[in-house]
Amino acid sequence: KVVLLDFWSIGCPPCRRAVPHLATLYEKYKSRGFVALGISFDRKEIEGLRSFIEKYSVTYPILLGDMDVARAYGVRSIPSVFILDRKGYIRLHRIGYNEEIGNEIEKTVKDLIKEK
Repeated sequence: KVVLLDFWSIGCPPCRRAVPHLATLYEKYKSRGFVALGISFDRKEIEGLRSFIEKYSVTYPILLGDMDVARAYGVRSIPSVFILDRKGYIRLHRIGYNEEIGNEIEKTVKDLIKEK
């Protein structure tokens, strides 16, 4: 599978802009071997997190992360998106979110899905 990991929080404006795009991307490519996982740092905002997920129809799994998980991936700022190829290698890592990054994420996912 091609895997996208998104480290984020509902209190982060760029994160809130990225998640709806990632949810659309997941729906578009999940049948072609694409998996998205959100790693949220909202342990103290579970109800707010649930509301956000429902509002934006996020259907991919959202996991609760902590500083140990962040350190393991070298995450120092959010949103932080990693895309792993079918062999588990990180092929893209982007910090922040804007339209250009969103387009780059989608292009990378499309290209990696084509690789066998």
